[in-house]
Amino acid sequence: ISAGDLGPSAWALEAITCNAGSATIPSAVVCLWHQDGQIHREASCGDGPVDAVFKAIERITGVEVTLRDYRIRSVTVGEDAQGEAHVEADHDGHTISGRAVSTDVIEASALAFLQVINRIVSRQAAGERIRPTQNPPAEPVSA
Repeated sequence: ISAGDLGPSAWALEAITCNAGSATIPSAVVCLWHQDGQIHREASCGDGPVDAVFKAIERITGVEVTLRDYRIRSVTVGEDAQGEAHVEADHDGHTISGRAVSTDVIEASALAFLQVINRIVSRQAAGERIRPTQNPPAEPVSA
């Protein structure tokens, strides 16, 4: 599934702030914009700054996943090098992946994770629209 196949995203990254270091507890504050126009904020601590960002996103969206794979790689060189984040997660028996690029690898990670969340939300919304509310009663047929 490409991002273009999903229609408008339910969630968009508004801002992130992280705090990490050898003598501090890694934490993050995430601000997400919801398609209904509201901004949602959440703070979280984690094993590292990326983990803290992911936890805050899960809290805001209410979507929890099991992270399968997380990778960062350089896609350009130099002082303004860009990093690509790749996130792969399991949710409800499905594996969903996301990718994003930024000069800030924490931001790229957040965007890739948010892509996963938006794909899950989109699939849930599509499932709700497709699923019938109840089966119509059978009509007798004369032979």
